[in-house]
Amino acid sequence: MSFRVSVDSGGTFTDGILVDGEGRVLAGKAHTTPADLTVGTLACLTRLAGLAGLALEELLGQTATIVHGTTLATNLVATHSGAKLGTICTKGYRDRMSFLHVAKSELEGEFRDPGADLFNFRLEYPRPLTPRRLSTDVDERLDSRGQVLVPLNEDDVRGPQARLHQAVPGRDGQGRP
Repeated sequence: MSFRVSVDSGGTFTDGILVDGEGRVLAGKAHTTPADLTVGTLACLTRLAGLAGLALEELLGQTATIVHGTTLATNLVATHSGAKLGTICTKGYRDRMSFLHVAKSELEGEFRDPGADLFNFRLEYPRPLTPRRLSTDVDERLDSRGQVLVPLNEDDVRGPQARLHQAVPGRDGQGRP
């Protein structure tokens, strides 16, 4: 028998659906393991295998398709949890990520809404993902087709990169994981 499996690693739980060759559906759930998604994913697959009366190896051997998705990145953006980060962008665009003229929370991201009040200064602005002090820019430029207009000078990146590494230390205190 051939199986199709779909697994979604969310912020708290990893959900799985197994569909057999006859269209029967089984659903399983395991705790998500954010430090290593494979642990929660394999736990969910193991539960699905058990529900199908198979060992995990048997299930995987008979599975034609596995689809895996995750909402972890979306959750990190929405909650501002996760690693502190800095940005290096095209010169002149340093503040672009914090321009909020179209991203006020009341607008729910829909900047084309003709009824949206872009000039209501009482609305709460969402926090930028990167604080301005952790953003910098370098000289380089691409056109709308991705063609290089001003090539990136890698030496221009090294100074900002070193400053960001000092501002955002990693596990070794040097900005490296």
